[in-house]
Amino acid sequence: MGKSIEEYNELDTQTLPKGMERETIIRQRVNQQFFRNTVLCSYLHQCCITGITNTSLLEACHISSWKDDEQNRTNPKNGLCMNVLFHRAYDKYLMAVTPEFEIIISEVMINCAKEEKYKNYLISLQHKKIMMPEKFSPDVDLLAQHYEDYCKNN
Repeated sequence: MGKSIEEYNELDTQTLPKGMERETIIRQRVNQQFFRNTVLCSYLHQCCITGITNTSLLEACHISSWKDDEQNRTNPKNGLCMNVLFHRAYDKYLMAVTPEFEIIISEVMINCAKEEKYKNYLISLQHKKIMMPEKFSPDVDLLAQHYEDYCKNN
């Protein structure tokens, strides 16, 4: 945008905004922990895209979102074990998993990588199969719906 960080944020580095806290009432997902534990155990605590096994980086990704599909909220067949980056990309339709279990990475996501090696890594994932879980294989109808929505958004 041709502006410095200070100009863009209208920031005077001598008087930074004060970090504060406030109490809020939040809505908590009941039985979300069951879903997470079941999905992660089914995938042997591995990201189905990368194979990463650090559980602090893994999440149970809903194929059909919690908000939109009340019936499948805790269904482990509505889950994929993904690392944080790919989970966010999946939710934002920057990637998809086809009903044939193939990984699809959008051009938008590939082009976000400035360095060629990262771009090449994302390209190398294109059309590879996900790592399948020991139990509760992903529901192909739910994958098909998400993939259709991905195609509409790309």
